[in-house]
Parts: sequence; C-alpha cells; structure tokens
Amino acid sequence: MCFSKNGSNYSYENLFDIYTKLKVHFGIIKDVLHDKENTLKSAEEAINIYEDYEYNKKFKLLGVVQGKTIEEYCQCYEELLNMGYKYIALGGFLKRNGNSNYVKVSNENFLETVITSINSRFHPKQLFVLGVYSPKRHKLLEKLGVWGADYKGWAFHYDEYYKKGMEKLKKRGNLMKR
Repeated sequence: MCFSKNGSNYSYENLFDIYTKLKVHFGIIKDVLHDKENTLKSAEEAINIYEDYEYNKKFKLLGVVQGKTIEEYCQCYEELLNMGYKYIALGGFLKRNGNSNYVKVSNENFLETVITSINSRFHPKQLFVLGVYSPKRHKLLEKLGVWGADYKGWAFHYDEYYKKGMEKLKKRGNLMKR
C-alpha cells in the first residue's frame, strides 16, 4: 500500500514509478496533516521530480493543501499554484471518531468556509476535497461546486454504510451529474 494513516515512506521516484505502472490518470503528493510548511516542502520536491524525470508525460500530479486556518489553506493553495500545480486537492478535514477506526469531518463550518474561500479567491475549475464525501454532505458539496470528493470507506470498510447512502441518493434522484 502506497498510503496509510501514517502517510507514505516511498521516495517520490518510487511512488511515481508505482503510479506509472498502475497507469493512473492522477498521482497525489505526500502531504502532512495540518502542516502547511512541510506539505509545501513535499510539494516542491514532488513537482521537481515529476518534471525532471518526465513523469508529467505519464500522469497528472495532484497537489494537496493543508493548514490550520483559512488563511493558511489559501496561502498553501496559492503557493501550489505558483509552483505550477494545475490540479489541487484540499485535505486535513478529518479526525478520528473516538478510539474507533472511523473518521469524520472535524468541523462542518470550517470545511464549508475553506471551500468557499478557495472558490472565491482562486476560482478553480476542478476542486477535489479529500475524505469528506458522505451522502448527507452530497448537496452541500454540489452547492459549493466541488468537482470530486472521496471517502475513507476504502480504508476503514464503510462499504455497507456507503452502499445504503448511495441507494438513498439514487431513490431521491440526487446523484451528482457529470
């Protein structure tokens, strides 16, 4: 596994080789939870290797925004743009639910405010938000113009919860249109 709850120990060369072998369309950088500065250091290393070794001919590199405040999120986003990132995801919105393996969005209002701030300042064509998808959050993400969001069910086996949520959305006719 390339990524776990503790990040990735692979070098960027190894990680990008894995992305290439898997023939992915997008490869994601290694970010540091709630740490703008170390995430930006990682992003700079990633984009240099991505361009120097011509991985840019094989997949699209997805930068990740991290921070503790709305301003840090915006600064991180802007610095990723300045580095040359065309695809950027927002991360860092989850926290563990007690002692269980389940994670949840730590603050719904913060999530909404960060997305709104990024949208109003940078007007991204495609905004991806890491780990926050839930059927109950579907309408909010759609309203905020989120292009895509994943959920942590693949890592924590929420499959049954996800399946039931998707069935409810289908019945109500609320699936996002592409």
